[in-house]
Amino acid sequence: MLKPHHLTEYTVYLTEAITAKLNPVQDGRPSGTGRLHYATRAAEHRFLLHFARSRGAPRVPHFPAYPRSGPAWMVDAFGLEARQRVVEDFVRSQPKLVAIPGSIRTYSANLAVLRTLADHCSARVSVDIFGLHHIPPYNADLDTDTPPGAVESLRAAIEQSDGLIICSPEYNYGIPGVLKNALDWASRPAYNSSLKGKPALIMTASTGQFGGARAQSPIRECLSATLCRVVIRPQIAIPRIDKKIAGGRLTDPFTLSQIDEAIEDLIKEVKLGKGAAP
Repeated sequence: MLKPHHLTEYTVYLTEAITAKLNPVQDGRPSGTGRLHYATRAAEHRFLLHFARSRGAPRVPHFPAYPRSGPAWMVDAFGLEARQRVVEDFVRSQPKLVAIPGSIRTYSANLAVLRTLADHCSARVSVDIFGLHHIPPYNADLDTDTPPGAVESLRAAIEQSDGLIICSPEYNYGIPGVLKNALDWASRPAYNSSLKGKPALIMTASTGQFGGARAQSPIRECLSATLCRVVIRPQIAIPRIDKKIAGGRLTDPFTLSQIDEAIEDLIKEVKLGKGAAP
């Protein structure tokens, strides 16, 4: 989703172009209208680089050409509205994923993995992390047309996403209670919830030598019961996670490469669901 500060920064860069016109420098570059056009293009190029690099993008959006002269394009503020639409389309073209950590611990390693994933894969996907701190225990009496606010937010986040990522620890050979509870809420109404048909990627991480692998099967079963489309691929189970986190981020190159491959598989599943070529 386009963030307001993106357009704010864009406007600032265009303002720089106007300033360049009002305070021209003698550097051999064009003057007058040509100078303004040159400066505006340069300012816009800086914005594009900034915008793309801030998202780790391998490419930048292509803006429509400027009219070369005349008050019309001055009044149009350099075609700002058209250029804003280009930026919006660029952001919206990325698959939007919601990521749910299976732990509500303040310094959760699984949360650290998801934060790293969100930054590391920002060139390909937009990832919003949804914490489970405020989800109440499931109670059918509260499961009405007006469910608890946190539940409504969870369902909306899943509904508005293109896919789901879960990264969870393993508790007693199984799925953590907070995660199971959240999935129970999200699964309603039965067989017609926001989870129905949603592509999902499962990852686990723990300080043990198996990386939480024994939680993978119950998580998969739970998601399958909701008609979620769990990505079929080799498991991502991260062992000794405490040795692979530094400064609240996952730093292990091998694990990051595994996550890269898993995200590519999830993106393919998302595109298949939309009828696009993977």
